[in-house]
Amino acid sequence: MNCEVCGKRIPDDADFCGGCGMPIKRIKRNLHMEEGILFKTCVECGARMGIESIYCELCGTKLPENKR
Repeated sequence: MNCEVCGKRIPDDADFCGGCGMPIKRIKRNLHMEEGILFKTCVECGARMGIESIYCELCGTKLPENKR
């Protein structure tokens, strides 16, 4: 599989991305694609934010960085 944050190829048994260091479980939980658009999901309140958002617009939680 490929990292949804930086695009680097990740072995299926990896716990972290070798390209950006993002934990794989966190990638799966915080980023998702819908109708071809990649969104971040706030881990605190569940709100969907654009991929370039740095903080959640509803609760102010800092979102994971996008490293490309």
